[in-house]
Amino acid sequence: MEATPRKIKKLIDKLAIKNPDEISREDYEKIMLHVINDIDSDDQMEQSFKLFNTDGSGTISIGELKRIASTLELDLTNEEIQEMIYVADTDKDGIVTKEDFIDTARKIF
Repeated sequence: MEATPRKIKKLIDKLAIKNPDEISREDYEKIMLHVINDIDSDDQMEQSFKLFNTDGSGTISIGELKRIASTLELDLTNEEIQEMIYVADTDKDGIVTKEDFIDTARKIF
């Protein structure tokens, strides 16, 4: 997590820190736990993306998703796979990038 002033304020608000000018030990522990969990989940999402992005292009294609579905023995139609790509393409530019993948995963999990 990059510590920009905006992100710090958002985190303080999210964690309901009462007095941000004097952070207590309890507040510090809450902040650190949140940061550690955030780093861990970002790393896990990035690793998950790499599993889907089998050709290393930085995007997930319909073909890659079909191969994964086949490997997992999932009986998905072309329409279902296209719908999955459409849903995961959060910025609707026609491709699923790592950012799209992470945005979608955060909404689901």
